[in-house]
Amino acid sequence: VSPTAKNIAREARLEQDYTEQAAAPLAAEVDALTAAARAAAATRHGDEARSRYAAALEARRRLNREFPRSRYADIAAEEALVRELAALGESRDRPATAAASGRPAEADAAANQAREAAAQWRRIGELADQAAQRLRRRDPAGAATLVREAATLVEDLRARLPRAPAPAGDLAERLDYLSARGADLAALQAEAYGHLLPLPGNGAVSLWRQEIAQEIFTRVMGRNPSVNPGRSLPVDSVTWDQAREVCRRLGWILGTVVRLPREEESRAALGRIDPARLADEAWHAGNSANRSRPAGHGRPNVAGFYDLLGNLAEWQDNADRAEAAVFGGSFVQSAAALAAMPVERVPRDRRSAEIGFRVLVEIDFAKPVDER
Repeated sequence: VSPTAKNIAREARLEQDYTEQAAAPLAAEVDALTAAARAAAATRHGDEARSRYAAALEARRRLNREFPRSRYADIAAEEALVRELAALGESRDRPATAAASGRPAEADAAANQAREAAAQWRRIGELADQAAQRLRRRDPAGAATLVREAATLVEDLRARLPRAPAPAGDLAERLDYLSARGADLAALQAEAYGHLLPLPGNGAVSLWRQEIAQEIFTRVMGRNPSVNPGRSLPVDSVTWDQAREVCRRLGWILGTVVRLPREEESRAALGRIDPARLADEAWHAGNSANRSRPAGHGRPNVAGFYDLLGNLAEWQDNADRAEAAVFGGSFVQSAAALAAMPVERVPRDRRSAEIGFRVLVEIDFAKPVDER
């Protein structure tokens, strides 16, 4: 491993650590404001709840805007706050609630239900964390048992206390997703691990050795947006946010962080370019017949990765609120153009038959399975 690759990996880790540390206080504030808003809504304090929701939503938007690359950024959580605040607005002209109309006994009962729900959600969260650990340690059967237990508690809570607020974050959504895919978890995990290779210069993370194929995308997301369809072809016409959603769901399946690679990580996987090999390794304008080719069916580079240059350009984690980077060029470019390792910034909502992605998984294969 070259010193340059090691330095790139080290700088990337330091940058991510700094981002996480900088975002943590605001993330804690968001969680506190969200919890307070939901507690106020649970006790039917309408005006107070609306005020607290507005504060929570503003803080969440600031977190997503200022730290989009941190693990705390969550567009789905922002959208959930918008929906909950809108629901409060719809109910503001309804008859006075128990607390507002001077019925303290009913208000106390609502508060007790909120506390009961919070306690049950904590237990559900503990089971979900244990399931994630089992998934991280490649025990999908054990994880499925814990997910079923947690899902039963969720169903009970929704039946007994239908108005109780769910906790902040994606806990309920994650359990629903894993419950629906319980029978397929082992196969999805096996497929994912079969596609991962340690990133050169950073053994703590592993990169998907080829572009995400349409078959995998469909199994994870339940649909296929590609304009050039084919089970073994790389998925195309996905936006940056859709690629990130695949990462989120694969993270649930593997029990660890899954994300898009950063530009410097893609370069580390690419290594030094041999122009003589590139013409054979990459799908370019001279050999592609102007269309994408099956993922991982060409010639790998020295490190074992396919199509880091050519075939489809790939979304990178490097992004702001409007644009994101795509790396490596596509099948419409010449081999000489690909040798320059092209990088372009495009709108995050761009859908193109020339853009796909691969994922990076934060897992250290050097560690024993039971220590992950």
